[in-house]
Amino acid sequence: MSDPGGSRVLRGQIRWLAPLVSLVLGVAFALAVCELAWRLLFDRPMSVVVEDLGAVIPTGEQSIETTGIPNAGLYVRTSTGLRLKRSSRALVRNHVVSGEDVVITTNSLDFRYDEVGPKTANERRVLVLGDSVTFGGSVQQDETYPMIAEAHLNSTPRAGCEETLIRVINGGIGAVDLQNELAILMDSGFQIEPDVVLVGLYLNDARMSYALQISRFPPLVEQSYFLSWVSSKIDGLRWRSTLDRSAFRSIDTERDAFHEQNPPTRDSWFENPGGFNRLVGENFVDWGFAWSDEFWHRVEEILWLMKSAADQRDVQLAVVLFPVRYQVQVETPRDEPQQRFAEVMHRMQLPSLDLLPPLRSQYRRYGVDVFFDHCHYRPDGHRIVGEEVARFLRDLVKCDAKG
Repeated sequence: MSDPGGSRVLRGQIRWLAPLVSLVLGVAFALAVCELAWRLLFDRPMSVVVEDLGAVIPTGEQSIETTGIPNAGLYVRTSTGLRLKRSSRALVRNHVVSGEDVVITTNSLDFRYDEVGPKTANERRVLVLGDSVTFGGSVQQDETYPMIAEAHLNSTPRAGCEETLIRVINGGIGAVDLQNELAILMDSGFQIEPDVVLVGLYLNDARMSYALQISRFPPLVEQSYFLSWVSSKIDGLRWRSTLDRSAFRSIDTERDAFHEQNPPTRDSWFENPGGFNRLVGENFVDWGFAWSDEFWHRVEEILWLMKSAADQRDVQLAVVLFPVRYQVQVETPRDEPQQRFAEVMHRMQLPSLDLLPPLRSQYRRYGVDVFFDHCHYRPDGHRIVGEEVARFLRDLVKCDAKG
């Protein structure tokens, strides 16, 4: 005997299931179309494969695995800030800045440099601190400006220094601020017994970095060009919404003060001062902050701590200032941060190098853009910087220093 009630239930389930199946198939088809379009139109998303070369992450350090952030698989978070994974080798495929495959190797002190070992009598060491500009994660190790400076110093020694080996050790880490660099200096920097500590200062280093707060995506998402892009955008909006707005109140106040004295306009930043003022204001939460009094107050405060620690160990502290790309290329020089930098360096009696003049000279002479973006250098940019840094260090590294 048939069951009319059961048949009606089955037909009802089929009627309910059919739209759901159609919806799922439609979404799957749309995703497939988007994925195909993304693969045809865009490069493969950056990926980081990290190989442990025998290091053990100390207790209390938390590994950070992210996508969408250059070299992020190399980072660990400690109680005093970010560090690189020790004794590791990473292959960064299709780097998000350069588009190249980059190999990054770290030593047992988490620096992007070979093992240094005990210091010898004829050896002088320079430790370079800095953010991603110094770290140079978008280029190969021998293309970074610390390695280029080292090569120049050893290939053209001063008279009487022919037997001296100079090591320029890259202690840079992407996405750190000046306070994090102070912690690196105190935690591991002095362990290498540097004769000189060179701080690579960029125009956003007084601002706390939030760049490594993004979470890692599931493997299936990471394999998809389209879903990786969508997830990174959503995750970026998520963490920005969680930021403490009070942390930016002083920046807003400083921006308003800047615009009162430097009115912005909608003109071209390249040719018109008002247009450049607008560009500074739009980037005040990043490099534009260097046009404020608060930026230089914070920088000087931390540099005094570095200088005190260096003086106690008979180590020479020096600073090199990196400009933003727009300063290099603008028609009329905008060097207000460099003027403040010179004042601070004079007050602190620190050796310093301002890279804006040589970079502007190169650009005005040859018209070659040495930047990947607003701050990261192409290999030829690292070469120019490395040669300038080598000339600067030549007078600071003493052949008769203690080994």
